[in-house]
Amino acid sequence: MKGMNTPHFDQTTEIERRILHGLEWEYRNCLAYLDRGISSRLSPPQFILFDARNRLGRWAFDRKEIGLNRSFVRSHSWGDIREVLQHEIAHQIADEIFGAPYKGETSHGPSFHEACRLLRIKPDARASFVPLSRMIQDETEAHGNPIRRKIHKLLALAKSCNRHEAEAAAAKARELLAKHALAEIEGFSDRTFFSMLIGKPVLRRTRDQVFLASLLIRHYFVKGIWLSVFNPELGKPGTVLEISGTRTNLQIASYVHDFIERFIASEWERYASQKRLGNRRRVDFAYGILSGFEEKLLQQNKEWKTSHLPMVVPKDQQLETYYRYRHPHIRHIAGRRIAFDAAIHDDGKRLGKTLVIHKGIEETTDGIRGLLE
Repeated sequence: MKGMNTPHFDQTTEIERRILHGLEWEYRNCLAYLDRGISSRLSPPQFILFDARNRLGRWAFDRKEIGLNRSFVRSHSWGDIREVLQHEIAHQIADEIFGAPYKGETSHGPSFHEACRLLRIKPDARASFVPLSRMIQDETEAHGNPIRRKIHKLLALAKSCNRHEAEAAAAKARELLAKHALAEIEGFSDRTFFSMLIGKPVLRRTRDQVFLASLLIRHYFVKGIWLSVFNPELGKPGTVLEISGTRTNLQIASYVHDFIERFIASEWERYASQKRLGNRRRVDFAYGILSGFEEKLLQQNKEWKTSHLPMVVPKDQQLETYYRYRHPHIRHIAGRRIAFDAAIHDDGKRLGKTLVIHKGIEETTDGIRGLLE
């Protein structure tokens, strides 16, 4: 490989070559968050994959080497892999910039914490690393959280065969989420925010993907941004949605995102088969579904107001501050209008108005193996 002093891996699989190339790319991308005076002083590391039972990553100061666990990178999402990589980069900064080895600090001492602050990541000094995506989706923790427990029960009821009962339960779950968000914002307490990637990296965002991202931001109390990340499926950079918020709101928003994507995929397969359509008009259909679903959400908002519930949730200034800290250099790019098939869009819109978010969708793995197979 050109650039870094990455060793030649004749014996590795194509998947592992892509992973190693991706680690190199993500490393360079990560340095963009750093002041030039710091990034220019870091030694270009070698990247390797290693076999170990309990260790996910390591930074070797003497060899200038960053390694990730082979089994881990083959079975986890790219977002999880980036998380471990950033942790190891923080160790490199702690050693090479702040001189942690010469200060007699522990591996997760003050220098490491300062490096995490510069990288805008959360320091994680646990012996057993659990990716943030798994922490967010942890059902065990959800049962200890009364709000999430109630929302889960309502989403389970929303699977009812009785259309009226299903609609009422789904609406109640969202109302409860809004009340919880309002109480947190008005409570003036310090809250913990996290950021996680959802969906798979794509080379080009489609209109429906952008619409779905904005729908989550407008209605599910998270902030979102499209980030450049490595696409291991194609072996080149792409973009993926990152959302930020409290643990509860991230869990619900990521669940809604995956639920809607699966709904669109299954309904388009059925619709395209009936109409004998190619994939060219899938975006029009998906955009219509999202338009119809958002109309339903806006109607729920009106019903909240007429029932005299204090459901006007103010801007979350704490979340805004966290988001600006994590992404200090935000660029807004205006999209361009694209012609679409009105009939297909309207058919999708009618379906979107019937969409009910409920528990019980089939869980899928979004690990690296799934991306690359």
